[in-house]
Amino acid sequence: MASSTWVSPEEYERREKYLRGGLREVNLLDPYTWNRPAQGAAAMFGLSLAAGQLYNIWNKKPFYFALVPKLIALGIVSSLGYGMGTLREHHWRTRDAVIEHYMQLHPEDFDHFKDRTDKAKVREEELNDALNRAREQAESRVVDEETVKTLEGFLSLEGCGWSAKRIQEALELLRKASLGISGGNVQPSKFAFSVSDKKPLAASSAKHSPTPSPSRSAPIAANEVPANAIQLLNLVGENKVISGKDGFDVKLKNIKNCQLSFVFRPSTVHIQGVHDCKLVFLPVETSILMYDCTGSQIFATAQQLRIHNSHELRLHVGVRAAVIIESCSKIRMAPYRLVNFSISLSPSIALEDIAAVLFFLTIRILHRKATFFKPKLTSGFH
Repeated sequence: MASSTWVSPEEYERREKYLRGGLREVNLLDPYTWNRPAQGAAAMFGLSLAAGQLYNIWNKKPFYFALVPKLIALGIVSSLGYGMGTLREHHWRTRDAVIEHYMQLHPEDFDHFKDRTDKAKVREEELNDALNRAREQAESRVVDEETVKTLEGFLSLEGCGWSAKRIQEALELLRKASLGISGGNVQPSKFAFSVSDKKPLAASSAKHSPTPSPSRSAPIAANEVPANAIQLLNLVGENKVISGKDGFDVKLKNIKNCQLSFVFRPSTVHIQGVHDCKLVFLPVETSILMYDCTGSQIFATAQQLRIHNSHELRLHVGVRAAVIIESCSKIRMAPYRLVNFSISLSPSIALEDIAAVLFFLTIRILHRKATFFKPKLTSGFH
């Protein structure tokens, strides 16, 4: 096991005493332990001795030629080196004294040097706390949305590595807990995360939210849909415009051959079992999670996009952090081109007409501006 590389405060104090106080342990065989005057004198003496020997070789003279003048010259040059080393050491001590005096007068200017290690430790402790909460929630099958958002934030900063792998495993446990998956067997469950202490659902959004069927083993019962979540289940061949308040969660499950446009900014989007559909979203605040989807088009932008067990998808997406694709095939991606998206409702216009016109214009603009390309398949895709 590798030993720790952290340096104790006592070791720092000992090093400062030797470096700044000139109390280093001197080793005659190690010139780096000598003080600066001795180093300067030795350097000048060695250079002068080498120069004298080269002069004798060039003029074909013996080494003792003009020995007395050479010794006098060596003494003078060594004295100059000693003086230069003394001056250099004086400058260094003066500089250290000025810095220490400034640190005593303005200690707040140097706090960031002391807090760097503490911030890293605090961040590691926060990550461990979030992972522990995720593990407990996965065991109890009651998933909190705040824990998911916290882990996604850490994952967007980690990028790759051991910490990122731990976060991904924790998110996978939460996903399985929310779906009611245990030991590889899928139990009937509601595809939703639990959310608490948020604003109630508006009447306009409740109009378009069908009542889900009851589920016995689900972590959140069908009649306990969070107040700030919009859930759509078992839709076939419908064309809708879904309205709501910014920050609501969107949960879609078992939807086929539908065109859905969402005219608000969701917090998190969960999609499962969507086939041959077209979905248009305004920018999503955190992440989009997709499972078991086929033959659909998605128009959205988010901080993170996760796709699992899906095939033949066409995605117009803009992702700020990471795109995670697992066990998928034929995934096509293009830029997200939805600009200046706004709607003004009039009492004389039916909501269904607005939905049809809005979705037709959005899809047409996106198809004209975006060019699809097929990404190269790697060993990570199946």
